[in-house]
Amino acid sequence: GAVELWELEETESLIVNKFCKYEHDDIVTSVSVLAGSTQAVSGGRDFCVKVWDIPEQTVLHSYRAHSAAVTCVASCPGKDTVFLSCAEDNRTLLWDTRCPKPATRIVCSACNYLPTSVMWHPQKSDIFVLGDESGTVALVDTKNPDSALSAAVHVRGITGFAFSAHSSPLLASISEDCSVAVLDSDLSEV
Repeated sequence: GAVELWELEETESLIVNKFCKYEHDDIVTSVSVLAGSTQAVSGGRDFCVKVWDIPEQTVLHSYRAHSAAVTCVASCPGKDTVFLSCAEDNRTLLWDTRCPKPATRIVCSACNYLPTSVMWHPQKSDIFVLGDESGTVALVDTKNPDSALSAAVHVRGITGFAFSAHSSPLLASISEDCSVAVLDSDLSEV
């Protein structure tokens, strides 16, 4: 599995491949650039999570903390050493690469199926959104994951999220059921 870096030329008419590195032993499923923009994290079907130095084009850390394919990785806005990963081993991990044991399991009772997608809230560094294979969306507080707010939004697995950019962000979710849902902070559809 390869990770590639592409750059848009100044004229915005050409995309140039800056590097392509084969460091995963299977398909890369997710990549996220960390807050400082000089590092990225990738996850793959080889059960591995890798932290990359973008300017040096090298892997800084390689972790095999999952026991099944990693489905998603997500960097934390404003924290260049913190990210999330979720995998088909039914685990969601909170990472901080400054720590001797960098991964901590987040147990969220609101999601009872395999986690498929994660994304940090753009304004709250302790809050992230988690989607699972049943179509449930949960807003999870890393300090109190059992108090997660959840809703059955889709009828199949969540494949991605996006937050709107305005001051009271809306959340969009996309699913294998071929639908998109836009939700407010109470996870009610708008």
